[in-house]
Amino acid sequence: MIEIFYIVVVVAITLWRFRTSFSSGLAATVFFLVLLPIEIRISTGGSLPAITVHRILLMVCLWQVWRRSSYEPNPVILPGVALLVLIAVGRSVSMTMAVDFVLSAKDLLSFLLEFLLFFVLIGKGLRDKETALRLLRAALCAAVIAACLGTFEKYRGINLAARLVPGMDDDWRAVTGTYRHRIMFGYVMAMAFPLAFAVRAWTDSRRQKLLTVAGLILLPAACYFSNSRGPWVGMALGGFVLALTGSRSTRKQLCVLGVIAAIVLLLMPGVQKSLLNRWEQSFSNDTHKGRSASYRLALWGVAWDQVKKSPGRFLFGYGGGSTETMQLGEHFEFGGGSSQLGHTSWDSEYAADFMKYGTFGLTIEAILFLGFLVWCYKAWRSAGPEARNLLGGCLAIVAVFLWAMSNVAIFNPQLHFLFLTVVAVSLRYARLSGEITADSTLEEEPIREMAQQSGV
Repeated sequence: MIEIFYIVVVVAITLWRFRTSFSSGLAATVFFLVLLPIEIRISTGGSLPAITVHRILLMVCLWQVWRRSSYEPNPVILPGVALLVLIAVGRSVSMTMAVDFVLSAKDLLSFLLEFLLFFVLIGKGLRDKETALRLLRAALCAAVIAACLGTFEKYRGINLAARLVPGMDDDWRAVTGTYRHRIMFGYVMAMAFPLAFAVRAWTDSRRQKLLTVAGLILLPAACYFSNSRGPWVGMALGGFVLALTGSRSTRKQLCVLGVIAAIVLLLMPGVQKSLLNRWEQSFSNDTHKGRSASYRLALWGVAWDQVKKSPGRFLFGYGGGSTETMQLGEHFEFGGGSSQLGHTSWDSEYAADFMKYGTFGLTIEAILFLGFLVWCYKAWRSAGPEARNLLGGCLAIVAVFLWAMSNVAIFNPQLHFLFLTVVAVSLRYARLSGEITADSTLEEEPIREMAQQSGV
């Protein structure tokens, strides 16, 4: 099968990079995890989980990190790992009472591999400043390549990834690049935009400078091509955080890009009309876009009505995969059936997790993500002036991802890999580079710190 050929090639390249240096191998792993479509997989059939290229890469990375740990025994535990373990325990309990045990078990396995394990591996692999920078450049490079594919798809009507990878959807009405849906594509572009600014501050070669310039031009354009309001707002949010946390040079570059965007709107009235139409439709229940915005709020009411039916459901929900199988279209005011607006997609990760994992799961998750935001902010605040530009860009990416979770279900693990890479670098970079002040508390035990801040 062609999928096996792709997997062999990707694993071979990654292992070759690990032989070159551990830092290069880790960067190659991040590059492929962010770029490659999840349809590159070996189907096992039945109730067994699929063997995806991402999971194989994680096993390769685990092997390499374990080998390295044998002669570098000092443990590196990032803030948040304990909370991730607690989330996994809660989801395990939810699995025992799930409406679909098989789907819930697969959901738990995905979390353990693609969230918990990856975060631990990245934390253990970050032992020097150069590795941190390589990981960010690798993630940016993957996003820029996806942006190039999306731009080609926009103007030529050909999805090259779908032509090469069996099983990928090729919807001529949407630009998706190497991702399953245009909204996922748009959010990767929105998250990578601040990353271009972050990496630009540390470019040493002409090739790296070209990469960041290409990112600053192509990523906003590709985000627009996604034709989705959420990523557009995410792009603006990322720019706003950059303006607050970046240097004067960063703010000047943002102003230049703003002027270019204004010129494009003046010279291309169709773009201006498209943006205005989407904005106006968002506030009218007479339009499909307006109804889709309204149902995202309705998800919380539906979830509450379901979880309050019993104490067990209230605490631990209906298990992973429940939002994909439970037919609840009649509970929504608009449409009446799940097929019209995709109610089973549950386009809010927070609301979906409330439904799937109950108040316990959602509470720990909220503490974790609030912790990531607080810890990344502390890393930015405690860093020296040279590191602030980079960490400000990372903080902007965290903000975009947390916004994305409020209005879409994150069903592409590539977004998780990009997000967790940036968080790990943020939490370790200032200490690795030696640019850190004495008041940093990032190494404090995460549950105790977050419990004090949140009152839990």
